[in-house]
Amino acid sequence: MIEKYTEVLSQYELEILDVRRGRGAWLCETNQGLKLLREYKGTIKRLDARKQ
Repeated sequence: MIEKYTEVLSQYELEILDVRRGRGAWLCETNQGLKLLREYKGTIKRLDARKQ
């Protein structure tokens, strides 16, 4: 499972300092601060609305 998140994190220009498991997500300490990574379970339409 962690391989999937590692692959996603590698797509961003972040230096990953530490990764911890949270409730249904991964807490990532990076050179740009703390980031939360979790799976999106909504619809594509709703995701498009969130981008704006």
